[in-house]
Amino acid sequence: MYNNLGVVYKQMKHYDKAIDYYSQSLAVSEKLGDKYLTAANLVNMGNVYEMTGDYVNAIALNRRGLELAQELQATEIVVDVYANLAEEYAKAGKYDSAYRLHKQYVALKDSVMNTERAKVMAEMQAKYETELKEKQALQQRHSRTMVVGWGAGIAGILVILYLTMKGRRKR
Repeated sequence: MYNNLGVVYKQMKHYDKAIDYYSQSLAVSEKLGDKYLTAANLVNMGNVYEMTGDYVNAIALNRRGLELAQELQATEIVVDVYANLAEEYAKAGKYDSAYRLHKQYVALKDSVMNTERAKVMAEMQAKYETELKEKQALQQRHSRTMVVGWGAGIAGILVILYLTMKGRRKR
């Protein structure tokens, strides 16, 4: 809840209140041992400090968030932090660090996108194969029904012919 209030105050540009609520959310997440939420709170607070021009705190908080995100293998947070840090270092005039982090951001973002594309393609392939199997199964059932129908029809005609022939022989 505190994190959501932090988001609202950040969007309203009430940065002091946003930092206060993110700090409260951070304290709760640390108390609960929720490392993912702790990392997210650190990054959110870092973003607010960046918006206020306090790049020292912004970088420090994003670095702490990055460590936790990497430990958790929370790639979506790591990607965001690389982008944040690149921008913060650039604004702080540390262009070498900004460039290095931007390259890491681009590489990881591309990797995530490729993984996502592969996942989507695999899902599409599985869906296609499932639909194809269902269509084939339906065709097989239809074919069996046709064979049974034709067989029953021919058997019926043969019975009628037999009964007709038997009736003619009696006369």
